[in-house]
Amino acid sequence: MSKTYDEKIKDEDYLRGLIQILMRKYSFSKKEAVYYIIMSSYIWPSLIEYPEENLHDDIKTITDNIYEEYIEKKI
Repeated sequence: MSKTYDEKIKDEDYLRGLIQILMRKYSFSKKEAVYYIIMSSYIWPSLIEYPEENLHDDIKTITDNIYEEYIEKKI
């Protein structure tokens, strides 16, 4: 089933929010935030497969979680 325009906007806003928080709080570039953190984290497949469920999660908590996941992978 195809998403409505409003659903697509919500998904994009959520992704933009994740990127902005990673850039502000952890000093990543946009490229680093997208390619090295978000796309390599658990949140990426989850956003694709279950976007409506993720939109209800606290974005700051999710950002902290994916940052911690990134750090753990680096060690």
